Amino acid sequence: AGLQARGVTAGARIGLFLGNRPEFVIGYFGALRAGAVVVPINPALTAPEVSQIAEHVNLSLVVVDRSTALVAERAAPGLPQVLAAAGAREGSFDALLAAGVGVDVPPAAGGETLAVVIYTSGTGGDAKGAMLTHRALIANVEQVAGAQIPVVEPDDVVLGLLPLTHVYG
Repeated sequence: AGLQARGVTAGARIGLFLGNRPEFVIGYFGALRAGAVVVPINPALTAPEVSQIAEHVNLSLVVVDRSTALVAERAAPGLPQVLAAAGAREGSFDALLAAGVGVDVPPAAGGETLAVVIYTSGTGGDAKGAMLTHRALIANVEQVAGAQIPVVEPDDVVLGLLPLTHVYG
């Protein structure tokens, strides 16, 4: 709802240029719920690499932290940023969440609509955007849930070490 309050519409591309932190997960699922397309961006990328991604997918907004904000500004001057950082005020993640309090959000389209554009490592040249639909994400969850030997039990605690910007993350 906070994204929609900021003018984010269905299909808008939302960059998540963060390390592994709660705002990444909240932003990921919040953007999907708002009908936007999530674009995870590896926080180790340089400004030219981020610029290529931002231009390629036509980012509408990027969520950054203190370590990525300057790189994002250099990569895409003028691109609206939401800062995920303690004590941040204007344009902060907390303000984004507060803007959505009490607002009813209609269900996202789902199905074959685009959900995520995740970039390859670019080992054979420039990074390429792989497009995943909502149905593809659900199919992955169903495959894991249907494994003969459960991957994760309901009472398990899992430590995720891979970057959340990685497809496995």
